[in-house]
Amino acid sequence: MILFILSLLLLGYLLGSIPVGYLLANYAGIGDLRASGSGSTGATNVVRHAGWRLGLLTVVLDGAKGALAAWLPFVIARLANPQWLLNGYFGEMEKVGTPDFSSLHDYMAAMALSYGSIAALAAIIGHIFPIWLRFKGGKGVATYLGTLLVLAPGLGLAAMAIWLAVALIFRLSSLASILTAFALPIVAYLMYDMERLPYLLLAALLLLFTHRANIGRLVSGREPRITLSRKNAS
Repeated sequence: MILFILSLLLLGYLLGSIPVGYLLANYAGIGDLRASGSGSTGATNVVRHAGWRLGLLTVVLDGAKGALAAWLPFVIARLANPQWLLNGYFGEMEKVGTPDFSSLHDYMAAMALSYGSIAALAAIIGHIFPIWLRFKGGKGVATYLGTLLVLAPGLGLAAMAIWLAVALIFRLSSLASILTAFALPIVAYLMYDMERLPYLLLAALLLLFTHRANIGRLVSGREPRITLSRKNAS
């Protein structure tokens, strides 16, 4: 079990470490995002320097990293049971008997609940501290939302709705991210989803840490507002 958990941590971290925004900005000829604007490799900084199309692609791919990390327990569990994988998926069930899919479904759900959040948290940390960029990456918001869409789709949709509402009203990406992170534990409590609370609280603390400079600018009124116009990276 310890090896299984360590595998989730390592694979989740490496997935999260893929520097999507950095790579897209280099592809667009912008250069190193960490030397421009907020210094983040996240979608907001990509929008400011490479345009909203690449920014949107960054959100999708960063979210996909988190979603894939949250799915790791399913993948590892299936690989650990090749007999079910072969005979259940390729239509040769009669040779060894029909797998109990209802029990398997319950097992997979338990795996996702118990261990998916471990890999998901590792992916967020990997995004914030990517090994490929000397541990200087993004702020983890899109990756966090991606994990929620797998671990708790209802909470994931609620997070997207809260973020969009705050962003549209105030046009402040950082404020939307901070309020979303701290609203989700309350939403989970109201939805009686107590099992997700530890993960939600830990993720909220991580996002608070990554937005510490933004909080100072929000308080002083110097935080840049969301704009879809592209700025010169220089």
